[in-house]
Amino acid sequence: MSLAVLVPESEGLAENLSYLPTVVQGCLVSNISKYSAITVRDRVSLDRVIAETLDPLYREDDVNIIRLGHIAQVGHIMTGKILRTSTGYTLQINVTETSSGGATIASWSDTCTVGELDDQTAIHKASRELLTQMGVRLTAAAVNELGKASTQQSVAAQTALARGITAQRRGTEVAALSYYFQAAAFDPSLMEATNRASVMSANISSGNIGDDVRNDIQWRRDWVARLTETEQYFDNINRTESMPYTLFYYISKPPP
Repeated sequence: MSLAVLVPESEGLAENLSYLPTVVQGCLVSNISKYSAITVRDRVSLDRVIAETLDPLYREDDVNIIRLGHIAQVGHIMTGKILRTSTGYTLQINVTETSSGGATIASWSDTCTVGELDDQTAIHKASRELLTQMGVRLTAAAVNELGKASTQQSVAAQTALARGITAQRRGTEVAALSYYFQAAAFDPSLMEATNRASVMSANISSGNIGDDVRNDIQWRRDWVARLTETEQYFDNINRTESMPYTLFYYISKPPP
């Protein structure tokens, strides 16, 4: 069985939680690959296939690409939604065939909190149910692992990786690279973070830095203006009033 796991759609997510759908995708890919023999297409190759086969005339979302039959060599597709509710969030996941008709072979839906998405408890629960519905016989150890939260190290790594992917999709490459380095530091076995950091480092080294550099330059200019205004403000106060303290500040270059 072959499976492509897409980033869940989201509705009502706050801007500071925009990375959560990518966390859900990454955790689902990891669990399915770890606890079954299902062939899961990795995110890098999946993104590449989608980019190469996307028809501009029909560009709406990843799900439409599947419906149009544009992804080859994948027998099943996993899609989902994260919906904001009055009391928390609803996580919905579906596995369908990519052949004509698109029959659903597994589905799961439940309410959860942001904390249960962040520590991956809700995603593990969904993974356990979906794997069972897809005919996977989980061992007692697997059921136990999928019944609890991930380790702090794993959560930090997956979160940093998701933030990096989200930043990269928005075109902010320097921020994305920083997150990839963080993810690799939290979990050296997370090869996706290492590989993405390597590719992006090469792009930046070749001069293909993109919009993020321009954003950083503008960010620096804005701060220079703020600091200049601050200097002038305190200089005027020093000239007109007696101040019992001195203001110090410095700007340091972030590590590569």
